[in-house]
Amino acid sequence: MPKPAKPASKGPLSSPIIRAVIAVYLVGILGLAVWLSLSGDDEAIAADDWPWLSAAYATYSTDDLSDELRAARATRAEALVQELRVIRTQGLSKDVERICREMMSIDKDSKSPLYQYGVRCLGSL
Repeated sequence: MPKPAKPASKGPLSSPIIRAVIAVYLVGILGLAVWLSLSGDDEAIAADDWPWLSAAYATYSTDDLSDELRAARATRAEALVQELRVIRTQGLSKDVERICREMMSIDKDSKSPLYQYGVRCLGSL
């Protein structure tokens, strides 16, 4: 005598539509988690960029800059980087843009590390 067929489940997970909605939801959550982990913006905001920027600016050579002018520009750039780090943690994007543009105006040469940092800063907004 054959065994009787098992009756189909009548619970909420028995519906293929409900299963599909749950699957889409789980894939969305997983995708969001991966995107947030790969974005890395929080680490970039918290990082102190001045040591590497200072080293890059020290090796940047232009014949028309005096040592005093170079030191004054480096001091201003350091202050801007520190201010930028604080403002980014507060989420004030308008002030971030102002500081990035000011960084670019210190050295208007597009090959300058300070100018390139300002461009990269604007690109991160």
